[in-house]
Amino acid sequence: MWDSDYLLGEMPGVEETADEVAFLLEALDIEPGDRILDVACGAGRHAAPLAAAGARVVGVDTSAHLLRRAGDRGADAGAAYARADMRALPFVEQFDIALCLFASFGLVGEPEDRVAMASIARALAPGGILLTESWNPFAVAEMGARRNWWRVGRTLYLAEAAYDVATGVVADRREVLDMDAGAARSWVRRTRFYTAPELAAIGSSAGLRVARLYGDFDGSEYTQDAPRLIAAFEKEA
Repeated sequence: MWDSDYLLGEMPGVEETADEVAFLLEALDIEPGDRILDVACGAGRHAAPLAAAGARVVGVDTSAHLLRRAGDRGADAGAAYARADMRALPFVEQFDIALCLFASFGLVGEPEDRVAMASIARALAPGGILLTESWNPFAVAEMGARRNWWRVGRTLYLAEAAYDVATGVVADRREVLDMDAGAARSWVRRTRFYTAPELAAIGSSAGLRVARLYGDFDGSEYTQDAPRLIAAFEKEA
């Protein structure tokens, strides 16, 4: 699912991405030369502009296809990319800041999310910051079943997402219909959405403490009605 079909989905546009990057620069007080690890970087939509702002950025992802796209996007900006699983990152205390955005934390599910958190924490220098961003689980719980479809050229894209209140997992099923080839492909992405206390407990098990919570990329306070849960963790010095 992490190939060209993924990029046909509901990807944020240029303006939305610019707003998110502006938030990151301000909220994390990012300065030129800061070492940033973008975990599950996808096609590099955050890594490239952060590198262009002067940060030393390494983006990691498991998708070779998305990393090739990221390389094309970030070549001029100076971002570097590597293929790696967030549960087994090949870094030890090398970064000032780590990012895990676009509901990427929760993709591997329990108990592997704890392994991923420990792996990311290990990549941070003492006193480093990890910022995760996901949907607010309270908003997700009210979503119920959701269906949508759209067309990209001669490709029809169908999406159906359902939330399981017993597990906190959203099953996001996608159908991709290529009308020229007369072929269809499908995949399901399952994501665990954690509450703030659950995130704090997972972070604590990896030597991270929650320093700040946000409800959106505008820097607003995290509340039950917020659309997002953005958590900034600090690694023990």
